[in-house]
Amino acid sequence: VFVQAFPIKDNFGKSIGIVSLLHNLKNLDSLEEIQQKFFAGVSHELKTPLTTIRSYAQALTDGTVGDSETRERFLKIICEEADNLAGLINDLLDYSRIKSGKIKPKNTNFSITELVSKVIKSREKTLEEKKIETNFNLYPNGHFAFGDPALIYIVISNLLDNAIAFSPPDQKIDIIIEEDSDKYWVIVSDEGPGIPTKELPFIWEQFFRGERNGPQPKRGWGLGLATAREIVNAHGERIKAENKKEGGAVFSFSLPKNKQQA
Repeated sequence: VFVQAFPIKDNFGKSIGIVSLLHNLKNLDSLEEIQQKFFAGVSHELKTPLTTIRSYAQALTDGTVGDSETRERFLKIICEEADNLAGLINDLLDYSRIKSGKIKPKNTNFSITELVSKVIKSREKTLEEKKIETNFNLYPNGHFAFGDPALIYIVISNLLDNAIAFSPPDQKIDIIIEEDSDKYWVIVSDEGPGIPTKELPFIWEQFFRGERNGPQPKRGWGLGLATAREIVNAHGERIKAENKKEGGAVFSFSLPKNKQQA
């Protein structure tokens, strides 16, 4: 506890009392610890792919790689590691801009169905590699909602990436759009290990990374769900997470219907 004391004086300069302020430094210590862990973690995340890129690029530059097949494999690894770096940096920038209020939703009427389809298509390679099937039915009316499609694309992408990361191979991810009186709910559910009960209150916090059992995914830095929450909040809507009784996690968020439908 940090204590500050200030004297209170009357018009003649006589002391008539004192005001004391007690500052709880525990929160500051926690913040400093989070910052230290974050910078240490990000430094490690940046250093690992950079080291890989440098080593493979050096091998190509030195001419120690002779056959074309090996050169092609090395170049592929370099590109993949560069993509990993770009992904981490983009996550940091997205969260920072949204959290600071520099990005405001540019709301318009758009089709959630088309947006979900685009996200799934962009993840086809990863889904195929893990042999994960996505179950998403195309709806005739397109489910037109009111919001910022570019920002909602980020939300759906983060929820799907999270489901893929924690899904064992040969499993299924369900994406459902449910209709309420004046809203739509976008629901993403997986068949993974679920979320430990003690972690549920914290999964939306920035830099929080849980310790789920089951498959060991490539873990990010706890920015995906935090960014998703900030975007949904900026739309004045709700986002939530829960576990299925039969196993797996369910993430969902709401969006208002377009003005014509509502």
